[in-house]
Parts: sequence; C-alpha cells; structure tokens
Amino acid sequence: MEAQKINNTAQEIIEAIKNSKRVVTCMDARFDYDSYCAIAVMRTALKSFGLEYEAYFDGIIPNVAKELVKEYEIKENFNPSSVDFSQYDLMIFLDTSTSNHINKEFTFVLPENIKKINIDHHFSNSYYGNLNYVYSDESSTCTVLVKLFKEAGIIINGEQEYNILIAMLLDTNFFQHNTTTPQDLRLTADMWDRGLNYIDLIRTLTFNDTLKNMKMRAIVFNNLRVDYDNKFAYSFITQGELFKHDLKWEDITAPPADELKRLSGVNFVFVVTELKTPGIYNLSMRSHEYSYSVSPIAEKFGGGGHRIAAGANIKANNIEEAINTVISMARQVENETKK
Repeated sequence: MEAQKINNTAQEIIEAIKNSKRVVTCMDARFDYDSYCAIAVMRTALKSFGLEYEAYFDGIIPNVAKELVKEYEIKENFNPSSVDFSQYDLMIFLDTSTSNHINKEFTFVLPENIKKINIDHHFSNSYYGNLNYVYSDESSTCTVLVKLFKEAGIIINGEQEYNILIAMLLDTNFFQHNTTTPQDLRLTADMWDRGLNYIDLIRTLTFNDTLKNMKMRAIVFNNLRVDYDNKFAYSFITQGELFKHDLKWEDITAPPADELKRLSGVNFVFVVTELKTPGIYNLSMRSHEYSYSVSPIAEKFGGGGHRIAAGANIKANNIEEAINTVISMARQVENETKK
C-alpha cells in the first residue's frame, strides 16, 4: 500500500529531533553533493541541540568533495545493512527518494524499531518516514532544510550557508534547471550580501575538476550512440574500461548522463555503467527536453528522482541486455503516457 504523501510540520520534525538521544543518518549510496552538504548542515543543528550523531556512507567520499564541504565525520565504506540500529533512537534520511538506496545493492530494509524522519526534495519520494518533510518544488534538500529551520526559528551560520550554496548550484546546474526558484536567487544574493564570496565559489566548482572525471567523460563520449528517429541517445561504461583507465565507480563525482544532456535533437539521454556486483548495472538518466520526464522510467526499475534527472540500478546478464531493457522500458512508458 502506497504511503499517503502528507508532510509533517517543521515544529513536529524539530520536536522529534530534540526528543531523541542518538541520531543516525545514511547517505544515498549514489554520491551526491546535495546529500553530502545536507548532512553537514544537519550535523550543525544537531550539535546545537547537544545530540550525539553519526553518519554512514556505503562508498568513498571523493577528496575534492571533502575539501569543498569540510565534512570529515562520515563513516565511509560502511554498508548500512551491517549497522546495529538498536543503539539509535532516530534515523534521519536526507536527499533519499527511496529508502533502499542507501546501500550499493539498493536492498536496504528499513529497521522497524526506530523512528524515521524523511527530508527530501525528489518528485518521486515515497514518503517512507514516520515523519516526512518533502518539498519537490525546492531545488535541493539543502533548501528544504533552510525552509525547515526558518519555520522552526533556527539560525544557520555562515559556514553552513557555504554548503547550502554548493548544493543549490550543483543540483540546479548553476541555476540552469527549471527546478531553480526565485527564492534560490534571493537566498544566494542574501548570502553574498553577508560576505559569502559567490564568484570565488563558482570558480572553485567549475575549475576544480578531477582527471578521473575527465577520463570518465572520454569513455562516455567514445561509446555514445544516438537514435535521432526515436529521439534518444545513450552511452555505457564497462568494468573493463574503468580498469583500463585506473578508475573506480566511486571515483566518479559527475553523473555520467550529465555529459550528454546538452545533445540537441533528442528527448532524453542515459548512461548504463557496469558495477562490480555481477549482474548489476547503474542507470543514469537526464532529459534534454524539459517536457520529457525520465523519472517514470527510472521508477519502473525501483529507482526515481526528478522529472529531468533520475536513476536506478538494473539487473541484467550483460551490458547489452541492460541497455536494451532501458530502451524497451522507455518505449513502454511513452506508450502508457499516450493512453
């Protein structure tokens, strides 16, 4: 039975947090700056309440992200399925549309005997928390936290404003996505007025790429296939190609499909990446046309996201089968939409 999509009030969320003793959160296994920054912002609030707090990530945080966000307290390479949640009384999910996505296999099962708070901005969020604060009209989970803390009368300090702006900029592709709101621009201007160096941050984010990301782009462009008749394009990354270029999946901080979404003449693009777990492939999808939603396609595979950016993990015998499965599912969703 699908959960009712009803939000709790900011006061109810904050009261539940303040009444807890030990809090835990687990990052979505697909590294994302919004999720990472949201953990840093939430940690500051929890510390101000005097609460013990721990965070887990089933992967490695890229060094460039650690240098930007300055959040070093997350326990890395820690599968949350192995965590003893009985030592905590509150679990906070940040920027996770589907709760099973916090381990690499997307098989995480919610622990029963712990209260769960779900804070997010994804259109496809399933409202799986005991308490939910989900606003899909916000550009990032960090701006959802701004809304939450403002309504609860909590002041966010300068250091965390920096992290909020990083999340906003990267989740909106520097205010280019149609998820950008006038409030984002007002918030950015207010931060700038308070001394945050917007120009320096833009340069840091755009002139601080890694060689590994550049190698990944080379693979994506080399394997690009375009079907102009059916208005889509795709690429793929195999484990063999990652090994050849001395890359690991966790090294990639830029979603692969982002490299293709600017291609004209198509409705959407996707990239399938072979993961280390045999038979599991990551799907990264982006819309070129804002009117075309990729989220319903990703949802068919147990994933989700936004209208113009979504993802999932796929089971297949080989990468060709995974690609064909995505193409078939896209056609099925398109046919269902036309009915």
